[in-house]
Amino acid sequence: MLTLRAVLAPDELLDQIRTRYSGLVQTTTWGERVFFYNPGGALSHGVYFLSLKERDSANDVSSRLDEQGAYRVNVSLAPLRYHAMFGAPPDRASHHGPSAAALVATDVLAPHPVYAWLGWAAIVNPTAATLERLWPILDESYALAQQKHASRLREGGRR
Repeated sequence: MLTLRAVLAPDELLDQIRTRYSGLVQTTTWGERVFFYNPGGALSHGVYFLSLKERDSANDVSSRLDEQGAYRVNVSLAPLRYHAMFGAPPDRASHHGPSAAALVATDVLAPHPVYAWLGWAAIVNPTAATLERLWPILDESYALAQQKHASRLREGGRR
């Protein structure tokens, strides 16, 4: 069991994300703090990079954030990284998320409880030590967001 002191505070984690990665725009949507990659506002919405969820919602209660007083970081993984870590993403139609027991475990990167089918992963209450091990994965995710952004700009800013 992790002590509360070992867990990074949500604002501390977001400050480290903002410091490490340029071109991010932060907003709040669906009760989550969300980072989009969108330097200079070149696209109308940017590319979803990472979000921080601090409470349960109607369609996403399996992490039991309200019950644990926890938060969850969600990140889009590059397809090869997702496959290497978790195997093939589940089909959208058949995906109901990992079991609640599996997600209650804190400080462990796991398939996202709702959006694993899109190649997203999640971690509840990461510690500073775990974040150090996650930086290379987050770096890849950031590079993926940059690539998607560049592709959308080439397509004329659609999507």
